[in-house]
Formats: sequence, C-alpha cells, structure tokens
Amino acid sequence: MPEKRVVYFIFAAILGFGSCRRAPQTDFRVFRLVDLLEAKNVASSPFASGALDPADPVSFHERSRLLLDRGVLKAPYGLKRKLHLMAADTNALVAPPGSAYAFDLDLPENAVLEFGAGVVRGENSEAVRKKLAATEDGVRFRVRIDMSGRNKTIFLRSVEQPALVEGRGIKTVPGRVALPPAGGKARITLLTEGPAGAFAFWANPMVVRTGARARRVILISIDTLRADHLGCYGYPKDTTPHIDALAADGALFTDAYAPSSWTLPSHVSLLTSLSCFRHGVNLETDRMEEARTTLADALHADGFLCAAVHGGGFLSPLYGFSKGFDIYRRAEDSLWTSDAAGQVAAAAVDWIETNKERDFFLFVHTYQPHDPYIPPAPYDTKFQDAPTSLKMVNLGGHLGGPRAIFKPLSEAERRAVVGLYDGEVGYTDAALVGALTAKLKALGIYDDALIVLVSDHGEEFFEHGNWLHGHSLYDESLKVPLIIKFPGSKYRGKRIGSFVRLIDVMPTIMEAFDITADGLDLDGRGLLDVLRRREKKDRRVLAHLAGGVLNNSVPARTSLTDGRTKVILNRPYDAAAAAFFLFPPPAVPEVEAYDLAADPGERTEIAARRAADAARLVSIMRELERKGRPPTGTKTEIDAETEEKLRALGYIR
Repeated sequence: MPEKRVVYFIFAAILGFGSCRRAPQTDFRVFRLVDLLEAKNVASSPFASGALDPADPVSFHERSRLLLDRGVLKAPYGLKRKLHLMAADTNALVAPPGSAYAFDLDLPENAVLEFGAGVVRGENSEAVRKKLAATEDGVRFRVRIDMSGRNKTIFLRSVEQPALVEGRGIKTVPGRVALPPAGGKARITLLTEGPAGAFAFWANPMVVRTGARARRVILISIDTLRADHLGCYGYPKDTTPHIDALAADGALFTDAYAPSSWTLPSHVSLLTSLSCFRHGVNLETDRMEEARTTLADALHADGFLCAAVHGGGFLSPLYGFSKGFDIYRRAEDSLWTSDAAGQVAAAAVDWIETNKERDFFLFVHTYQPHDPYIPPAPYDTKFQDAPTSLKMVNLGGHLGGPRAIFKPLSEAERRAVVGLYDGEVGYTDAALVGALTAKLKALGIYDDALIVLVSDHGEEFFEHGNWLHGHSLYDESLKVPLIIKFPGSKYRGKRIGSFVRLIDVMPTIMEAFDITADGLDLDGRGLLDVLRRREKKDRRVLAHLAGGVLNNSVPARTSLTDGRTKVILNRPYDAAAAAFFLFPPPAVPEVEAYDLAADPGERTEIAARRAADAARLVSIMRELERKGRPPTGTKTEIDAETEEKLRALGYIR
C-alpha cells in the first residue's frame, strides 16, 4: 500500500474516543480503553512476566513515547504510547504477542467497539525480534466478550509482519464490531497471539454509542493570515466570501492579537492559553512541557474525540502539539504545491464524514498563505492591480534569503507580491473554509457546531521596512482574524471592538460547553462576558519575539498594549547581528510608543510625548518577563521530516 494510502487508512480507521470526568451534556457514552487501562486490566503481558523490560527503551518502537495526556490513567509497564505512524501520532496500547487486556464495562445500548490493530517494524523491533524470536510469522488479534456467563470471540484477524521499507514498515487492519444491542455488564478482552517480540499494538480502542445530539468544535488556524486582507474586516477586494459568510453567522472580533509574530510560540499560546513568557517555547529548539494542559487535553477529558489535520513544520508533534489528541495528522505534502489548503480540507472533510455523530474537537491548520505564494489559477492573477509576469513568488528567496529581509522593492513589484498573497488567501478561503462549511451544512451539523477561525500571525509587506514575519511586533504581524460561530449562531452578526487575544480562545471554548477551568493555569479569559457587553475595559495584550529565531540575527522584541497605547521594547543589534544583513535594518529606538486609536498604522512614534505611559508599560513588560516561568531546558531535536518542511517554509537554507 503506498505511503499516502497507509497514512489515510490509519487516520480514518483507528481514531479513538474518550472517558469523561463528568457526564457529557448528551446521553452519549464512550469508553476509551487506552485511558482506562490500569495494572488490574493487564491479564497477561511479556512486560509483566519479565520477558520484556519496560525500563529498556528498545522494548518499545523508536517512534513512540509514553502517553501523558490529561485524563489518562497511569500507564502500567509504559504500555500507553503516542505512536508515530507515517504522518500521524496515534494513541495506542502496546501489545506484544502474549498480551491480554481485560476491561469490565457497563455497556450502553447499541454500542460498537472500534479500534485499529497493527504490527510495526523498525530498528528497535528488529533488535527485540532477534533477541526473542527469529520467525517472520504475523500476529493474531482477538477480541473476546464475556457476558451473562458466556464468552465469545467477536473479532479475529491475522496481520503479517510488514516488509521493511527504508528501515521501517507497518501493517494495520481496522476493527468495528457491534456489541449486544441491549447493553449491560460485560468483560471485553483484547488479546494478541503469535511469535514473541513482534511489535503489535491496538490503536485507539473504544466503545462508543452514537445517535445522540453531539457537541462539535472545529478550530481553524490559517497560518500567516492578516486580518485586514479579509472582506469582513474591510478589505476592498473580494478575497474571502466564505470566511465572510462564516463571520455573518457568528461574532467577529475587530481587534484580536497574536502573542508573537511567528508560528511556533503563537500556536503554543493558542492551544495552552499561556503567554510566551509563561510557556517558554520561543525558539525553534524549544518544546512544550508535557505537564502543560492543552485545549485538546481539556476537551479529551470531557469526552470529546480529539483529532487534528495540520501542515507540519512548526506544528510537528516534536514540539508537543499532539498532546491530548487521539490522532494528530500532517496532511500537507509541501508548500511548493499550490493546493496545500485543499489537501488539508480533503482530510478534514473525510474525517468529519466518519465522525459526524460524535462529540468531537477537530483542529485544522494550513500553511497555504505562507510564503512561497503559489496560488493556483485563477487566483494567481485574480487580485492583481495591474498586469504582471509574476505568477508565483518565493518571497524569501526572491529577496535574497534571510540576510535580505530589509531589501526595498519597487512599488509595482510590492503590489504584485501582495496580489499573489491575496491569491493564496482567496484560494484558502474557497478550498478550505468553503469546503468545510459546505460539508458541515450537507451533513446537517453546521448549525450546532462551534467554529473558531483564527490565524497565528500576519505578514509584513514593508510597511515598517520589513518583509514576511518573525522580525517585528507591529500590527501587520500581530493583528489577526478571530471569528467565532456559536451553536445556533448565537451572537450572530456581532462585531466586537474590544482588544482580545489568542490566549482567550481556549477558555472561551471551555466556557461555551460549561467545562470548568478550575485547577488549570491559564493566562487567557473566556470571551462570553465581552460578547454580553459585561466587560468594559480592554484586555492587556502582551507579545514577544525571542532574539535570533532560526539564527535570523534580529534581537528580541516585546510589546504591550494597555488601553489604546502600545509600547514596543526593542533590544539593540550588536555589531555582528547588524553586519549579518545585506540591507540595514530599520532604525528604531529602544522604546517605541503608538496611539492605536489615532494612529492604527503605527506611523507616528510618541514615546517622548507619552514618556510616563511608555515608562509604565515598559516596567510592566519587564515585570511580566521576570515573573514568567523560568526556562526548564525542555528542548527538541528537529528530525529530517520537520527540517524538510522548515526548508520549504524558508526558515532553513
């Protein structure tokens, strides 16, 4: 089976569901067996008998790690793993032959058991096989149910040992078995049989009842999307009719801000509700701490099936983003294709079709508007102000690489570049947002769904002498769209002018479904009070850009907006950093201040005139940085797959 089909097969067939920490708002009942497994459920295991040592990393597949999601009971013998299969991270129970896991459950009516069963090979598995068995025989997967004094095998399949391709291999089968329709008390046992040492696993085994009214959350993150290039935000070009329609059905926040001007820290903040100072993921080598609770964690613990389709790169599981998700899948092949958003949409639409009757949280991310700008026809010319031979552009390369990010272009060339960016936005609007909303409406679940559309940062077109993003903290980099369509289109048509933050998204989703945040360490606050006009004061907006991200030699910047005054604290260039660039960086003072109400374009610097305000905000910034979580040294190593994606994004040369 070709790699793409293997990835899709795993993604579609073995998604899991979750145990709840409180009863859901419907009569929907689910049991995630991965969550529930404790030592008492391990009837037999090579780990329990001592044939395999759970303390020896070689006993587990090298592309797996211990499952530490919130709401998951402690893993006996390390059996609960995040297993990276092709382009997806999947929750799995490691089950080498000789394993039997038994669960005593009170089954609901009309329930089904769903799972994936598979065998993987790799360097670790080959070492174990040589130690314990030399056979190439496959593994038998058996499911037995004991009920009312009778037992029955309800599933039996053999999976052959996969062939090794470039040192790895995988074979899987899907399982879906109807359970006794009347429900009742039962014992379900998952067994694996065959040669010792095979790397067998059960992927997301779950007992689920469907048919009830479900809760559905879709969070769409469109990378590098400026708010002011959307029709619903006042852009004169008709770039986003589908986003505009979504905004008409929901609430639009006119002044929503990202916490940083590049992908990694902004998405960590979005999915943890923590500022950059607090989560500490500010460089490309930083990784989210496992102890942090994510939005997926919170929804997983409340009974939502949590899945993601994303563009990879800085959204890679290497940075900890798969935490809380039952499956976390990279869907974009490359930014050098013109249909990256379409690839994400296709995977997301298929997933929604399969899981439409369940409580679900689906996180959707695409890089499509990100440089390089390669919109397909007719979007490559649709938004150009004048005829141009420029039908695509790798802007970073066109300028001359990271050393040329301050290079001026002619106005005609600049406008042509903006036209291509708008083409990317227009294509993404149609291929992703249009496709998703159409599918939801066709399935009859659009009205009941909570849909959030955001971006992680904007893009600079030389408004302040910079191109692209990740180099400054002006509003063209930080001001992002935030649109929330609530179930029943509550708050339809509202336009909210209060300052809000990406860190407010997680608590807003939890608030909408009455999921408590007690005990969680969050910096954001839910937005329902803002929507109800109960909150009168603007929220303080903090943003941070670490120095030298991906060795770009730009010093650190921090900004704080309080009321309508924004202050930017610029660390100075040293001689070596300044000499790195082929064109001189814009001259900026150590402290910049702007009146955003009178000067939304941040053209008139007023720090000297507002010295007291500027000093106060700088003092607050420095105190927030001082009180931020001290760095703990949580780091990651960029693997070949992620490095290839970052190279395509222009971050690595």
